[in-house]
Amino acid sequence: MVTAFVMIHCEAQRISDVAQAVAELPHVAEVYSVTGDVDIIAVLRVTAYE
Repeated sequence: MVTAFVMIHCEAQRISDVAQAVAELPHVAEVYSVTGDVDIIAVLRVTAYE
């Protein structure tokens, strides 16, 4: 199992919508709204890295 952390930048007013859309993508296990240099962190889990 491979785990990847994806950092996402987006417009402040769209964070909730973008997070929800990302959460519905395949292999996305978790999505977090965070403060700092990025707006959203998505955790992906896949069986193989390609």
